[in-house]
Amino acid sequence: MATNMHKKIAGRTVATIVLKISTTGGGSALLGAELWLSLALAAWVGILEVAEELSKAYLEDGKITEAELNESASRIIAKNTKEK
Repeated sequence: MATNMHKKIAGRTVATIVLKISTTGGGSALLGAELWLSLALAAWVGILEVAEELSKAYLEDGKITEAELNESASRIIAKNTKEK
């Protein structure tokens, strides 16, 4: 069971990294920052966002359920996208 949850967390983390790189990594490179540094920083921010959301869920009761994982992912999506 824990291995399955770890895979889901890893998958959500990779998806968040891709989201951050595609939205902010290229933009900061256009502003003059080196491309590799921009992409690395965007990836790091993505990892930290996932860690922050999962930490909030874990602090409540000492465990992370699939529902909490889904809730955390929804909050990350809401923070990083603007629906019109």
